[in-house]
Amino acid sequence: MPFEDDHWDETPGKTTNYVEVEFDRVVDPQDVLPVDLLESQLPSTHWRPQGGGTSVDPGDELDLERLWASHTP
Repeated sequence: MPFEDDHWDETPGKTTNYVEVEFDRVVDPQDVLPVDLLESQLPSTHWRPQGGGTSVDPGDELDLERLWASHTP
């Protein structure tokens, strides 16, 4: 869940949004899931954000887990 906290640059009174993540594996940057594949398989999620990130549509979460599991060793 996103949460708001003091900004990383320590400007007094400035805040930003954060999320906690736990990585279960790291893959070579050349072996990521192609955006075209994500867009075709999980069209409810916006995969090309213009800003600092995006959220996975809750209806796509399980399918994304399955797609990722079939992609990685």
